[in-house]
Amino acid sequence: LRAANAQGEASDTATVTVTGTGGDGGDGNGGDAAPVSNTIAYATGDGDEIRLVNPDGSGDRSLWAHGQDDPSEVYEVWNLAWKPDATELAFASTHENWCSLYQSDLFALDADGTDYRRVTQAPACAELSEYPTGTVNVPVRNSGLDSFSGFLYFQGAPGIQPVNLPPGGTGMVTFENVADFGDGEDWLQLAMIIYGGQREVAFSTAVDVVAGGTVTTAPAEVYVPSASWEVWSPTWSPDGERIGHILNGISLWQLPADPTPLDFGSSLLAEEVRPGGYTSLLAWGPTAERANDLLYAKSLGDDTGVYLVREGGSEAGEALAATFAYEAIFGLAWLPDGSGFVYAVTEGDYFGEDRSSNLFVYDFASGESTRVTSLEGDFAGQVSVSPDGERFVFERAADLSEFQSGLVDPDLWLVNRDGGGATLLVEDAYAPAWSR
Repeated sequence: LRAANAQGEASDTATVTVTGTGGDGGDGNGGDAAPVSNTIAYATGDGDEIRLVNPDGSGDRSLWAHGQDDPSEVYEVWNLAWKPDATELAFASTHENWCSLYQSDLFALDADGTDYRRVTQAPACAELSEYPTGTVNVPVRNSGLDSFSGFLYFQGAPGIQPVNLPPGGTGMVTFENVADFGDGEDWLQLAMIIYGGQREVAFSTAVDVVAGGTVTTAPAEVYVPSASWEVWSPTWSPDGERIGHILNGISLWQLPADPTPLDFGSSLLAEEVRPGGYTSLLAWGPTAERANDLLYAKSLGDDTGVYLVREGGSEAGEALAATFAYEAIFGLAWLPDGSGFVYAVTEGDYFGEDRSSNLFVYDFASGESTRVTSLEGDFAGQVSVSPDGERFVFERAADLSEFQSGLVDPDLWLVNRDGGGATLLVEDAYAPAWSR
């Protein structure tokens, strides 16, 4: 429960400090800053800060930091993605999960660090106070055979509340100062059950918050969820109007770049279509010709590989770079001209000293993959491509985390497309994103 306990501590203050090179929050409209071209954004090793650096290693500077105390190291940036015109940066992070339905959310800010906003489960924590507020009572009941000790969050509340119930126990959880986003059925707000990093929506609690009043929801059954509502791998549509992402590891999802409150978004595929397996990475086509094309990676399953699918498609797509079930795809990025993509995949004896992951380039014209790196005992991870498509910046580490879920303590390296010129760029850094 370390993560949930830290969320509970954060909810006591119900504030978040956001810092950036250009100042504080802003109006949330985004896109007003000048573009930052041919620049690499990355997350620091502790996951609390995003920085910018030039490809030659100069100009390393801070762009944004969440500014919260994080002694338990539970807040972490996951992935970064530049808007095609390089005026905004989107990222996935867990630093506002104490005032959101989700364990992680998507955020965006201008290239100068201003106009910070939350994209999924908008608005951001600090903006909730701008709305009229009411009080929400949520009756809770534990019908299980074990005690429940977790948390509950209600949309629009400034923080989470603890729930401790014995088997068969009942109680009432009260949320004060809940933001009222609107009136009517289109503005129903609901609660989320939280247990550590696991979450589940309590759909029975949907209610219209009344500004200045008190409402009571239908009872919510509390239990230990088997999954978690979270998002990662942001990617922009070529016109910069939408941001795609992975939802819960099973869906390709999208939202407007500036969504209204309570907007859950919609599927990038036909409503009934799911990629299947564990979906780990998503990348939107970079050109007008590829504007409706999506690449996604499935990892650690029978269908492990990189897939190409059309937006709105009625099928899960075509496997272009398939591999074995025990391998994992750690990095995925389009070439800027849309002629192919670069990806990182594990290879070698699973228990051998040559176990590694390496970069490959897939070419659509030939249907073939060409090796870029030849690491043995080291691992390539998340990757991004230079504006001219001739160099890659990628995570490199000497070890993998448990169950091959990612790299341990990576650094950022540069390498030429032909495999030459490999150089260290930044130590103790990850999640690179190279602006066009």
